[in-house]
Amino acid sequence: KPIKLNDVILLVRSFKNSTELFLLDRVIKEGFLTADIKLKFDSEGRVREDYQINGFIKNGKLNFLNKFNANNLNLNFDISKNKYFLKDINVKINDVNTSSPLIEINEEKGLFLIKGKILTAEKDFSKDQLSSIFTSLLINANIEKTRFSSENKISVNFNKKLKFNNLNIESKINLNQLVVKNDFINLKPYLPNLDKIINFENHKIIINYDKNKTDIKGNGEISIKDKFDSINYKVIKNNDKFTFDIKANLKNNKLSINFIEYEKKENSDASILIIGNIKNDNLINFDLISLIEKNNTILLKNLNLNKDFKIIDIDSFNFNYLNKNKIKNKLLLKRNNSNYNIEGESFDATKLINDIMVSDDENSSLFSNLNS
Repeated sequence: KPIKLNDVILLVRSFKNSTELFLLDRVIKEGFLTADIKLKFDSEGRVREDYQINGFIKNGKLNFLNKFNANNLNLNFDISKNKYFLKDINVKINDVNTSSPLIEINEEKGLFLIKGKILTAEKDFSKDQLSSIFTSLLINANIEKTRFSSENKISVNFNKKLKFNNLNIESKINLNQLVVKNDFINLKPYLPNLDKIINFENHKIIINYDKNKTDIKGNGEISIKDKFDSINYKVIKNNDKFTFDIKANLKNNKLSINFIEYEKKENSDASILIIGNIKNDNLINFDLISLIEKNNTILLKNLNLNKDFKIIDIDSFNFNYLNKNKIKNKLLLKRNNSNYNIEGESFDATKLINDIMVSDDENSSLFSNLNS
């Protein structure tokens, strides 16, 4: 007959108290168990190590570290010495409907090694809900709300003091909506339709996370004032360094680069490629920035910016485009050892250098040896 989970734990602990039973007693708050429990005893009345327990749990309630609350837990299990197999799990964790075909727990040298697959149903999340679940992953993120479902492969180790390490997560996320508040960089001069709120919709994302590294790859649509364009991206956070590889196909939104009088209008296809990294000293390096629209090309290589987005170094740029005044502009700059060679036509190169390209940093020597 079904009996309370806590009563079962109390009974078993009276025969053989162990760390795993102590942990279960602290975590489990409610629930009923039906099981076949096969215990064998030695001549002194102690439980032998070849015990077998299998059965199912209904309507369980758990609280783990006051951070994860599990309600309506239902699962099947098989337990033997140092091995726990939890199957056909259905539970609501922090109000998210969650399921798992299998979670396997092995005890080795005082550590509990946990691995399994966890599926989450599609749900709307507010900023506060996300922060409570993914605190370490969303530090400084400006996410306002999101809606997604996910498939997650997880492995983690716990010691007997409930401290964990070696956390690895591989997530496949179907992102229906993500609303981000952009208050870290002003893109309005380049995307005239842009508000502070950016919407991402219908994205397929793969996230690999471990202690020091987070790898994110995805693709989907980005919406600016209900005008959709597509984007592909790869972002890697390795300790304090971010690397990024972004490709956007911009058709429905305007693009403007005022200092070179370039403008892409709506309903004109443009391909944008941005590859670079941000280091812990806030220096930004763009290995490549490429913009191609019909016969227009804007290309920059090895562009280095300081934290105020002022240019401190560049290897080359190549501008070949028709500006918004219908004037053809060609401008080519290349580094030659410590010198820069620049050539062009129909372009005020001196104004560009003085007004835009030279850093405000007094220590910068960019273009100090310019040959033109």
